[in-house]
Amino acid sequence: QHKVVADMLERDGTFIGAIAGAKLSVHKESPAAYGEVQDWIIMQNGSCTNEEMELFEKSLGGDAVELWHGHGDQGFCEFIVRATHRDLEAAIREAGGKWSSQRTSVETNSQIVLENAEKQLSLSQQLGMSASQQVPWNLDRIDDREGLDGSYDMTPGGDGVSVFVVDSGIRDTHNEFEGRAQRWADVASQEEDVWSQEKFGPCETNPTSKRCANDDSIGTGTHLAGTVAGKTHGVAPRANVLGVKVLFQSPFGFGVRWNRWQLDEALGLIVSSTIRPAVVLVGFSGTYATRHTTLAAVEAVVNSGIPFVAPAGSFDTEKDACFQTFGSTPAILVGVTDMSDERYSPSSFGPCIDIFAPGINVESAAEDGDGWFKTRSGSNSAAAAVAGAVALILSRRSEERRVGK
Repeated sequence: QHKVVADMLERDGTFIGAIAGAKLSVHKESPAAYGEVQDWIIMQNGSCTNEEMELFEKSLGGDAVELWHGHGDQGFCEFIVRATHRDLEAAIREAGGKWSSQRTSVETNSQIVLENAEKQLSLSQQLGMSASQQVPWNLDRIDDREGLDGSYDMTPGGDGVSVFVVDSGIRDTHNEFEGRAQRWADVASQEEDVWSQEKFGPCETNPTSKRCANDDSIGTGTHLAGTVAGKTHGVAPRANVLGVKVLFQSPFGFGVRWNRWQLDEALGLIVSSTIRPAVVLVGFSGTYATRHTTLAAVEAVVNSGIPFVAPAGSFDTEKDACFQTFGSTPAILVGVTDMSDERYSPSSFGPCIDIFAPGINVESAAEDGDGWFKTRSGSNSAAAAVAGAVALILSRRSEERRVGK
């Protein structure tokens, strides 16, 4: 067997080294660590030509199999390959050029469990159809520099801006959205072998689109979309929200999960779309979780002109936001504050956080019914408020350009 030899061990057990000149990360307990077949993410930093993509495809030999590839000209110069470490190393060396340089990151693909999922669900409170008649406290807090005054005194905005909510899908028929929500794409796979399962991709182009992203059983996506753009609970109540389903509930009762490659496929669909102005809100995070290739993926989105907002994480085990999935990327990283403007104790912190926002006991749309609401807590709720604020800014700028200001 050809086992991985690492240069160092990161604090989560990830092996860091090199493979044929490229950067290498092998995550703890990955099959590749024992010389076995593994799904790998191979990604160059930045865009590349079709010729470079074809060069890597032709280099695959032995038992190596290409499972998916991105679009190099859109910043996703990326492949998912199933191979042993030995066969992958031979392919990278054969491809040469940038593929065998420090511009390329190679990581073991992983299925990531959301560590705070159970905590987040336990903090949720089902309000049914009896939503509070008062202005939600998180909206009340962000329209003034200090305190709460029982109002959200912002001119309703967000017109013309679309916010991609990359999470568990959206209940697009909820009354809060007034027809401004759309089930836009579904890349979630619940099978262990994700490549054998039917995939939807963009909902509008799929012949089975009625089933595309139509089950937000987790509920976070709907809740986040309501905080972004709900008519009574949203920061930007005139923005559009487009649901991109990535999360799924494990069929074996092991919590909420996401496959690393699916995030890149979702982001690739967004970048290749013509929907602008737009904001990307990713509603989940994880510790370490292939953060090297994540850097390149987030950069591709930002370089396409789309702001990227992500939660800093609300973990008991890892406080430093720099070691979260999006911690060392150009994403707007959001931490959590409570009603006293204090950092919520499980919230991550550190120099990688860009901004804090209210994220405790946030009332918003529920997945259970078109008129139902619930409260949730977490850094994703805080990130949703920031995504709504970004939508307000983009909408205002578009209007100023339109009238020539």
